[in-house]
Amino acid sequence: MRYRPVKALVCALFFVVGIVVTAAGLRDLKVSSGRWLRDFAIEPAIDGAERPPTPATATFSGRPYCGIAWLRTLPAFGSGSFRVTLDEIRFEDAGTPTGTLTISQYGEDTEIALSPGRTFSLDGTTVTALALRLYVGLWPDPTGVPMAGVSVRLRDLWIENLLVQSKQWLRLEDGPAVRFLWCGNEEEARRHVAAGRPGIESARWGVHDGGRTHWFGSFVPGAGVELSDGTIVTLVALDEAAIELDVSGPAGATRRRIQANTDDPLAVLEYPAFNADLLLLYAWEDGGALAAYLPKDGDSAHVQLAAGEEWAPEAGGIAVRLEQVSRAAVPVEAGQSAIFEALLQVGSSRVRVRQGEAVRVGDALLRFNIQEGPLFAHYGMTLASSSGNQIRFALTPDTPFSFSTAYGSFSLKHEDVHPGSGLTLRPEGVMLPVRLQIGALILAVAVMGLLLARRRPH
Repeated sequence: MRYRPVKALVCALFFVVGIVVTAAGLRDLKVSSGRWLRDFAIEPAIDGAERPPTPATATFSGRPYCGIAWLRTLPAFGSGSFRVTLDEIRFEDAGTPTGTLTISQYGEDTEIALSPGRTFSLDGTTVTALALRLYVGLWPDPTGVPMAGVSVRLRDLWIENLLVQSKQWLRLEDGPAVRFLWCGNEEEARRHVAAGRPGIESARWGVHDGGRTHWFGSFVPGAGVELSDGTIVTLVALDEAAIELDVSGPAGATRRRIQANTDDPLAVLEYPAFNADLLLLYAWEDGGALAAYLPKDGDSAHVQLAAGEEWAPEAGGIAVRLEQVSRAAVPVEAGQSAIFEALLQVGSSRVRVRQGEAVRVGDALLRFNIQEGPLFAHYGMTLASSSGNQIRFALTPDTPFSFSTAYGSFSLKHEDVHPGSGLTLRPEGVMLPVRLQIGALILAVAVMGLLLARRRPH
């Protein structure tokens, strides 16, 4: 009996302590109606300059949140305030661009909103927008050279926009050798087609010199070069399948025979017409060419193509699409272009309409203007504690960032960042502050003790 008052007193003291700790925990949940300049900041870094950060407001349950928290779940983060800083902003294209196709016909202009897959009718012919893409191909230039663009299908795989200059060869792995030749007129082009495989005039030979090759288009005996190490290489003879070279150096003179289209550390005879399947293009005006396919084993075939038309020779299992032909052009390779084009399927042909270009299809004139997709900002950010610990993260439209505090878990989304203004934190479930949890536990123990102390023994 004499211990009952002592137990009651102890429980009462626990009760008081529990109330004090609980009250302190409740103060941890304090919210503020103002901005916390020391706890939140958002400001892009520009040229490495250090500037006072622009204050930001983080919201919690719709109200500005005090920003004082324990970053217990972050490595080496202690209790105290934290700061979210915007380190950099990088803009990227957010999606597929759209455009406008203007059709000028019969004195009237019609505008069509264009996006991949859009289908419409042009003089009774179905037109489908296959793609809106960065331009790769030939750019007309008076200082340029005759060039052709062609696509080749090998085993159901299209190799797009192969660009080749006149008199040059383009070798395709496991496919034909492609050659383009600009002719003075149609009669000359047809004579080349009737002649079949080109002769030695289509070949060239070269001598390797370190990381470069000295090329020769002439097979006159005596042609040659002195290499950087003093070795002199001279052409001695030529037959149908090889060249003979005289090699004179410090160690003496030797004679070398180089077979056509073989790898040799000294020299090379590039003669695809000798032993390869051939795809030959002959043109005499812009926008069209005679195409001839000459397989090693099989009958040759030829056809006249306009730009955008396809041809599948019976022999060889390939298909050819003539993309472009120009008397004077320069190549625009992938990665070099900043303009777009609309790729249209018009009936059985493909039509390419480049920005700034007018393309005639029947009685209609087509012009294309791009409307690029919106640019999205990608944010590089830092979460820092008052003790100096940091976590860097990237915030994109598809990758939110989450972290935990003594108040619960929070997420920061792309749309929550407002450079120069502030940011918003979104709660992901509330976790009571530690002092509030300890206070509640002490109160529970105290109440339980008081109840037990008041019980009378039987």
